[in-house]
Amino acid sequence: MKIRENIPRPNPLFLEAKNIKEEVLGKKHPDYANACNNLAFCYQDQGLYEKAEALFIEAIDIRAEVLGKNHTDYALSCNNLTGLYERQDKYAQAQPLYFEASQILIENGKSDIARLSEIGKEKYSKTLRNKFEIYNSFVLKAYRQIPVLSAWIYDNSLAFKSQPLAKDTDKTCYTWTDIRQKLQPGEAAIEIIRTEYYDKEWTDSVLYIALIVKPDTKDQPEIVILPNGNELEGRYLAYYRNHIKLSDQLSFEQYWQPIAEKLSGIHKVYLSADGVYHQINLNTLQNPATNKYLIEELEIHQVGSTKDLVKVKKPSTIPQGESLVMGRPKYDLDAQTHQQIAQNPSATRGGGEEDFSTTVEELANVYFRDLVGTEIETQEIFNLFKSKNQKAALYLGANALEEVIKQAQSPKVLHIATHGFFFANNQKKPDEKAPQFSREAEDLDFDVAGLQGFKTTNIQELKSNPMMRSGIVLTGVSTYAKSKDKEKYDTEDGFLSAYEAQNLNLDNTDLVVLSACQTGQGDVQYGEGVYGLQRGFQQAGAKAILMSLWSVDDKATQELMTEFYTQWLSGKTKREAFKLAQEKLKAEYKYPFYWGAFVMVGE
Repeated sequence: MKIRENIPRPNPLFLEAKNIKEEVLGKKHPDYANACNNLAFCYQDQGLYEKAEALFIEAIDIRAEVLGKNHTDYALSCNNLTGLYERQDKYAQAQPLYFEASQILIENGKSDIARLSEIGKEKYSKTLRNKFEIYNSFVLKAYRQIPVLSAWIYDNSLAFKSQPLAKDTDKTCYTWTDIRQKLQPGEAAIEIIRTEYYDKEWTDSVLYIALIVKPDTKDQPEIVILPNGNELEGRYLAYYRNHIKLSDQLSFEQYWQPIAEKLSGIHKVYLSADGVYHQINLNTLQNPATNKYLIEELEIHQVGSTKDLVKVKKPSTIPQGESLVMGRPKYDLDAQTHQQIAQNPSATRGGGEEDFSTTVEELANVYFRDLVGTEIETQEIFNLFKSKNQKAALYLGANALEEVIKQAQSPKVLHIATHGFFFANNQKKPDEKAPQFSREAEDLDFDVAGLQGFKTTNIQELKSNPMMRSGIVLTGVSTYAKSKDKEKYDTEDGFLSAYEAQNLNLDNTDLVVLSACQTGQGDVQYGEGVYGLQRGFQQAGAKAILMSLWSVDDKATQELMTEFYTQWLSGKTKREAFKLAQEKLKAEYKYPFYWGAFVMVGE
C-alpha cells in the first residue's frame, strides 16, 4: 500500500531514542520520560495531536511517580501538555494543568532563589519569567471564556514580583482576596503586568495587563488589556519625557485612560508597577477631560507588590530614632586628608559589610559639579529635626563619606543629597545629556581590576550587571578615580553602587531619600522592578524610598525636600507629607518637570 506523501512521518531518531531508553532504562526512568516528551513535540509539530497527547501524559505519569508531584520537572511536563491543548483551543483542559504547574514553580522558586547570588537570582528569575509570560499569554486568549483566570495571574503576580528580594522572608502565599479584605471604601489595588506575547512561538508583541481589585469585587479582579505595549515603551515614552516641561495630555490617554474607566468612585489606588510604569510618574499625567493632573484627582501609593497592604502595619508619623543626613560631598580630596577624615569623620549632631570595590576608572574624566544647594537643603532638614527634638547627624563636605553610610546601623531616615547616575548598557545616546557630566555616561566603562570575591569570572557579565552600573558619588570619588596608585588609599572609593547598597544595614529604616538626579533609573526587569539603586536599598531593608526619575532642578528639589520634612515632622505620614509637598510646588511651578521628578515607592 502506497503511503501518501503528504502524511508527515516522525523523526526516526526520536523514536529510536525512546525505544533504546525503554529497553536499557525501563519505563520508570526520568530519561525515558524525556524521550517521550521529545517524540511528543515531534508529533505535535506535525499535527499528530492524539499521539503527542498520549506521550505527554505518559511523561507526566512517570515524573509524578518517580520524582513526585512537587518536582519542577513534573510542572514542566504539565506545561508541555497544556501547550498542546492550547494549540487546539482546548482552554478548559489546559487550565487546571497550568494552575498546578504555576503553584509548583512558585513554591520551588521561594526556596531555590534564596540560595543564589544576585546574578544567580537575575538568571533564575529570567528563566522563571518565561514560564509566567506563557501563562499570561494563555490568559489573554482565554479569559473571556474562563473569567477566573484574572484571579490566577493576580495571585501569580503577588508571588512572583517579590521573589528576588532576598530579605523578604515571608513565605505566605497571598491571594487577591487577602488584598480585597484590606481595602477601605473608595480604595482600589492594581497589579500591572508587562508580558511578551507567546502564541506557539514568541512574538515581538508586548502587552500590559492591569488587574483591579476593589472592596466590592466579587468573583475575580477586573482585567484591562493595553495591547500597544511596544508603543508605550517606545514613542509614547519618548513623548512623555520630551513634554515633561510642556503641556501633555496624550500620555494620560495612553497610559491611564483605559484603567481610569474602571475606577469610578475610587479616590485612592495602591499600584504595583511593571515595565514602563516604573519609568513614568503617574501623578504628572494630565487628564484632557478635566485639564487636571492625576495628583489632583487620585491618591496613588506606588508599592512593590499590592501584598504590602497585608504585610505593612499602620504607617508611622514622626520617625523615632537617629537619622543620618548627608550632602554636598567634596569630590576632589587629597589622599592623605581623605584617609584622616575616613578614620574619624565628624558630624553635626542634634539630640560589617562585604569588601567590594566598584571603582569606575573613567570617573577620572568626569567632572562633578559642586552642588552648593545640597548644603542648604541638608542643613535646613537637619535644623527641622532639631526643632522637633529628633536625633540626627549631619555630614557635610569632606565628611560626606561612603564609610559613614556603610557603618550606619539602621538610621530611621537616610537622606543623601549628591550626584546620582545610571550607566546604560548600550551604545544609544541618551535623550538628554546630564548637565553635571563632562561627557555622556553611556561612554563610560568599568575598571574591573581588583574585584576579588565577586562570584563570577565573566567580565562581560560583570559589566552588564545593572547593580554595578548605578550609584551615587561621595567625598573623594574624583581624586580616587584619578589616582594612579590606588594601593596607597586605605579608604572607600567614593562611589556607592547599587550592588554595595544592598549590603547596608537598613532593616529598621523608615525612609531612604536619594536627593539626586536619576536615582530611580536602572534596568527594568519585567516582573521584578528596577535593577538599580531602588533595588539595592530595598534589599538592604528600607521600608520606602524617595527617588528621582530625571535630572532635577536644584531649587525646586530644595523646596520640595524642605516642605516634605516640615509636613512629616509635624505629624503627617510620609505619604501625606510627600503629596502635600508636591502640591505646594505645583502651585509655584507650572510644569511637572519641577514638581514631579520624585516618586516614593514602598510602604
